[in-house]
Amino acid sequence: MFSNFFQIASSSINLTTTLTPIIDTTEPSYACGNMTVLVGTDLVSGYLDFRQVQSFSECCTWCQSNSSCVSFTWDMPTGGGSIAWCYIRDHIPSPSVNPVVISARY
Repeated sequence: MFSNFFQIASSSINLTTTLTPIIDTTEPSYACGNMTVLVGTDLVSGYLDFRQVQSFSECCTWCQSNSSCVSFTWDMPTGGGSIAWCYIRDHIPSPSVNPVVISARY
């Protein structure tokens, strides 16, 4: 808390300002058009193609630009890196729990 004291002419004004820290505790928002996003879910079983990407958004765009793609999985970067893997698929495999991936499907 900060207090400032001002004297103007013959009257006094005491101003008090309270600073409240803003802490962002929200997780990133993942969206991919009209696809259903599955955070922490791996779609395991074959793939149409795969490549390195820098973001979930890039993986989404790649899938949406391929007319055969109906699902994809993005492996989040680990170990402080910025490059991750994207696997696009022409089918929707059974899901399995995996906290370091995000998948999406139509």
